[in-house]
Amino acid sequence: MNASRTPQMVLLPGLGADARLFEPQRAEFSDLCVPAWIPPHPGESLPDYAARMAETVPHGRPVVLGGSSFGGMVAYEMARHARPAAVVLIGSCRSPEGVRSLLRALRAILPLLPARSVEAARPLLPLAVRMFSLVTAEQREVLVAM
Repeated sequence: MNASRTPQMVLLPGLGADARLFEPQRAEFSDLCVPAWIPPHPGESLPDYAARMAETVPHGRPVVLGGSSFGGMVAYEMARHARPAAVVLIGSCRSPEGVRSLLRALRAILPLLPARSVEAARPLLPLAVRMFSLVTAEQREVLVAM
């Protein structure tokens, strides 16, 4: 297949994560693109944000667009503008209704919590990351760092 027609993998990490999340995928996709998140505008809707994020997708060849968690939701919305060859959702969903009701409820109370309460929970992160039992110790360290 012509290299210029081989789709490029473009992946978006979830909230609180960054490009390090996809380092294992670089072994298979050497030209993997993980665009940086752009700052949202005040009151901006997810579809409007995704339209702006779509401008960060490389042009010139087909792309496979995907994301993990919230990154998948953004990728799904970006697809309307970026016109990828395929969309891959990793532990994600296509709409807020796909998010468990408990997590949707937490979204409502998070703005009420002082930032210091989030920082106070930081020592618990290594324990929470242990729930991901299929990852290596190195991967757990990266998750905690993110």
